Amino acid sequence: MQVIAVGKIKEYLQQSLPQFLKPVLFISTEYYPGCPKCSSVAIPYYVELKEFADVKLMEKNALRKFVSLQNHKFPFPVIFSPHEKSPAPNKLYIGTRETGMGSELAILKLEFSPSKEK
Repeated sequence: MQVIAVGKIKEYLQQSLPQFLKPVLFISTEYYPGCPKCSSVAIPYYVELKEFADVKLMEKNALRKFVSLQNHKFPFPVIFSPHEKSPAPNKLYIGTRETGMGSELAILKLEFSPSKEK
């Protein structure tokens, strides 16, 4: 998976990184079963800055393994917590979005490889 930074993420990181001793960009997914009538599901992706020690503790207590991503240009580790019911995207675009309390990290776009089903 390739992680691509877009938009005003540089400014966000310049403001946020001093708060961390050993920062990690943590990307996770959650699975929501949805409506049994229409068999819908939702797998939202979340991104946030966390302390490395906190992520390691989360991994120790999690039922799934975390993956360290290598295909990015961030000056700190990027860790992904995939969900077994969802394929990982090929490209993940991370930027910021404005909220009433300032900026926050957001997944702006996901790109999956085309399905090879026939």
